[in-house]
Amino acid sequence: MALHTNESDHLSPLGSLDWMGSAELDQPERELVTGFRAALQEGLAVGIKTLDIDSRMHLVNNPDKAIDQQLLGDVERKGYAGHFVVSPEYAWLQGEALGNFRIMRSGRAETSAHQVFFGALQADGDNDRGLLVAVKPCIERSSTACSDWLNAHLARRAGERSFQPVGYLLHEGRGYSVTELDRGVETLDNSEWRQVMLDEGNPNYAGQIELLGDIAARLAGLHKKNIFHEDPQFKNIALDISGEMFFIDWESSTFFQGAVEQSVLQHKMEHDLKVLFGSMARSVEDNGVGLLHIFKHPIQWQLFKKYIFDPYMETYLSDEGEDDSRFEVLAEVEATLQHYIESGAIYESLKRHRGHHN
Repeated sequence: MALHTNESDHLSPLGSLDWMGSAELDQPERELVTGFRAALQEGLAVGIKTLDIDSRMHLVNNPDKAIDQQLLGDVERKGYAGHFVVSPEYAWLQGEALGNFRIMRSGRAETSAHQVFFGALQADGDNDRGLLVAVKPCIERSSTACSDWLNAHLARRAGERSFQPVGYLLHEGRGYSVTELDRGVETLDNSEWRQVMLDEGNPNYAGQIELLGDIAARLAGLHKKNIFHEDPQFKNIALDISGEMFFIDWESSTFFQGAVEQSVLQHKMEHDLKVLFGSMARSVEDNGVGLLHIFKHPIQWQLFKKYIFDPYMETYLSDEGEDDSRFEVLAEVEATLQHYIESGAIYESLKRHRGHHN
C-alpha cells in the first residue's frame, strides 16, 4: 500500500534549472549515469525497502568497536540487492512513480573520487516537479554506498549536519548512494585560497582566514564526540547561504560510543589533521587548494599551527575538567604533526604516487 498518493506533498517545483542531455556527457560520465538509471529502474520494479537505522541501534553493544563497524555488517547482510533502499523519511517514494532521472548541469568541476552527479527523480512526462538529488557512484566497492548512507545517518544522530540521506542502490556489482540536493551549499575548494597567506593583513582575505579557525573548531568538536571524519579535505567542508559550516561526505568516517583507547584516539586525531593539512598544502593541480603550497616546510608548520592547530587545541580543551590524558594526547599529536609537516612527508608521498602511475 502506498504511504502517500499526493506527490505534491513531497516533490518540489523545479523552476528553470539548467538541464543537460546524456549526449553532452563524456563517455565515462555517460556510463555512470546510464548505470544509475538502470539500477533505479530495477530498484523501483523490484520494490522500495525502508531501512531504519534507529531500529538497529540495539546491535551496538561493543564499546571497543566503532559504531559504524558494528552496524555496517548488518546493513550489508540485509543488502536488499536490487531494491531501492530508502531512509524512513523517504518511505513516501513507495507511492510515487519516479522512474525518470534527469541530469542537472553542475556549475563546478567535481574533485570527488566518486564523480558525484546531480539531477532530479521525476515521473515520466512531468518536467515541472521532482526530487533533487546528488548521486555518488561507488564502483570499486559497491558496499561503499551502504557505508555512505549509514554514516550520514550516524552523523545526524550525533547532532552533526549532513546532506539528507535518501537511500542507496546495489546493482550489477556497483553501488549508488543518493542524498537530497541542497542547492544553497558551496564547498570550500570552490574559493581561491592561493593568495590568502601571502597577504594575511589584507581585509579582502579576512573572511577566509576566519574560516580557518572555524574549520579547526568544527574538527575539534567532532573529535570531542569521538567522531573522526577521516577525509576532512576542503572539498568535504561546506558553507550554506547563511554561512553555517559543516562537513560532508561521511563515507569513511568512524563513530565511537564512550571512551576511546588513547593510542586509537591519538592516531585518529593525527590522521584527520594530516588530511586537512594535505588539502591546504597540495597544489590545485594535485587536488588541493594551494593555501600553503608555496611556503617552505617550517613556515607551513608555523602557519598551520597558528591558524589550525592552536584553535583546534583551544576548542578541544574548552570543557572544564582535570583529564590530564587530553594534554598528553595533544602534545603527542602536535609533535607528530610538526615532524610530518617540517619533513615534507606529504610531498614525498605525492612523488611516490606519481611514480607509481607513470
